Amino acid sequence: MTTPRDDGFAMPAEWAPHQGCLMQWPTHTRAELWGDLLADAKREYAAVARAIAAFEPVIMVAGPAQAGEARDQCGGGIEILQVTQQIPSGAPR
Repeated sequence: MTTPRDDGFAMPAEWAPHQGCLMQWPTHTRAELWGDLLADAKREYAAVARAIAAFEPVIMVAGPAQAGEARDQCGGGIEILQVTQQIPSGAPR
């Protein structure tokens, strides 16, 4: 059995050179995190994605129920990657 490192995978530092930014759309599945601020969080995530996209590609991961909303709020400069199942909010790496 090999390890991910043996197979060539690595977790670079956030400041290391990279090809783009991967973000995950906030979702109601983490209600304890967002509470009444979920709508605000979505607006802010979209704004951050648009700001980053001015400098590098951004991919926003979203579940099937949120992909359209993420696309509408982020705009055309952000790639929306729709996953096949609902995912909890978090910080993908």
